[in-house]
Order: sequence, then C-alpha cells, then structure tokens
Amino acid sequence: MGLPPQRPDLAALAMSSLSPRRSSSEPCSSSSNGSTNRRKDSNSKTRTRRWSVGYADASTDCHSRLNSPQPACHSFSLVEFLGRLDDRFALLTKGKRTAAPRQQTMRATLDWSHDLLSPEERILFRRLAVFRSAFDLESAIQCCTCSELTSTGVIEGICGLTAKSLLLADVSGEITLFRLLKSTRAYAAEQLSLAGEAAQVNHRHAQQIRDMLVQGAAEWQTLDAETWREKYRRLIDDIRAAIDWSLRPDGDHALGLR
Repeated sequence: MGLPPQRPDLAALAMSSLSPRRSSSEPCSSSSNGSTNRRKDSNSKTRTRRWSVGYADASTDCHSRLNSPQPACHSFSLVEFLGRLDDRFALLTKGKRTAAPRQQTMRATLDWSHDLLSPEERILFRRLAVFRSAFDLESAIQCCTCSELTSTGVIEGICGLTAKSLLLADVSGEITLFRLLKSTRAYAAEQLSLAGEAAQVNHRHAQQIRDMLVQGAAEWQTLDAETWREKYRRLIDDIRAAIDWSLRPDGDHALGLR
C-alpha cells in the first residue's frame, strides 16, 4: 500500500504566493540584480513622496483648523446656543484671522456691504426688514415708499439689492417673489430701529396685511382651494408678525382686532 498523500502546508503556500517567483532555469545575473535595486529605489522614493504629501496635507489641515472661525459660544450647550440665535451677531464674533477685516465676522461683512449702498438703497434695505417671508413688488412699494423713496426708487432699489446679493429673487412663479435671508433681515431690522422708522413701517405693514386678508376672504368665493392656498399661505409669518405688533403696547390695537 502506498502512503496517503501529505496535507499541503497552507501557510507555506500563502507565503510563496506573496514572494517573487523566478524560474530555476534562469540564474540571477548582475543585470537582474541591478533592475531589482532600481525597483527598490523607485519604491522607496514613491513611499517618501507619499509621506511628504501626507505631511503637507496634515500641515495644511492643522493650519486651516488654527485659522478657521471659532464660535464665541463654544462652551454653550446646544439648548443655550439655540436660545441665543436671535442675537446672532453677538454670537458669531470670531472669524478667520488671515481674512480681510470685512470677512472676519458676519457683522463686518454686512457693514461693508451696507456702506456700498446708495442712500435710496439703504432706506429700502432697512424697510424691507418688515417682511418675515417672501413679498412681491407691489407689497414692497406699499410698505417702503416715503418722501425720500418713490415707487420708482423702490423698483430700482430692489434691482440693485438683488444684484448685490442682499436680496433673493424667486422667478419660478407667475410673479417674482423676493426675500431677505434671516441674518440679513436681522441686520436690516437693526438699521430700521436705529433710523427711528420701525413704528411707521410696521404700521404700514399691518395695514397691508389687513387689506390682503380682506382680499383673500373675497377671493375664497371665486378661486379654487388649491390656487387660493398657493397664493396666501406664504403670508402666514407676516400675518403673525402684523398681529403681534398691533397688540403690543405701542401698536395699533384697533387694527389688530379687525
């Protein structure tokens, strides 16, 4: 009887598969040694380059982290942070140290943009803060015109503010709708208060919302439900703001109760 076949050494087979193979009929010559050494040198240089790139990336990342904006409220809890978002300019006070001064904080950026506006654009910009949601051109004219700003000035000002990216325009519907970003609106509201125009503009805004609600009640009888909702549902934040202002001690209580 013959001996049973030996079980193969799997570990040895695995190691042999990873090691370079050379035919036993081909002797190792000096030229093959030279090419092997060159390959080793090339692999070593490649590994060196990879480490160099990795070190450069790590250094860049470290530098970026050191110079990236750090919130002044980094020690606040999430609940405390959310509770202070209404005063966002007091929170976001630290920016990139290597950036231009106007880019280091949100307030500095908005101050710089505001300084570039014309006098008429500044008036319009601060008065548009009365809108809590999207508004159309006619609403802006009704709320923002004054002795220093005509309806033509409102139209030109809206074009200018949109071109300067202080105002966003939505042209997807039948009429163009405009809106301010929340941080931009908060800055504009500060300017409105500093100018002493908040009471006047809020009163005109509340009157406009009242008129639109009267119009909406009448159109409920003539428009289909979906069209009516599409037209008036965007006003919900402005309706709440108008009611809140009207019922304040310095508001117009009679207007708020109509």
